[in-house]
Amino acid sequence: MKINFDATLHDEQGCVINLGSTEEPKSATLSWIACQALLATYPGESIGGEEKHRRFKMWQQLKDGGDIEIKIEDAALIKRLIGLGAIPIICGQAYDLLEGA
Repeated sequence: MKINFDATLHDEQGCVINLGSTEEPKSATLSWIACQALLATYPGESIGGEEKHRRFKMWQQLKDGGDIEIKIEDAALIKRLIGLGAIPIICGQAYDLLEGA
């Protein structure tokens, strides 16, 4: 499935979330939250080197954004990890984008 990882994320007022400064704005994108989720560690999660390597390789694929073809199981992993660490407004938008909504 092809997903636009450059899609921007918005706050509760509908404004694009800015991760940078006023002088150097940087929009929050699906790529940003997916990469944060892939590189994070989660309480109670014990994963081995193979899974860490899988997440690293996915991070390499997604970090620059763009329209990217990913496997359904990779989208499911990204959704699960975003669900573990993101606030609801970010999680909801990311899920919709990953599901093609």
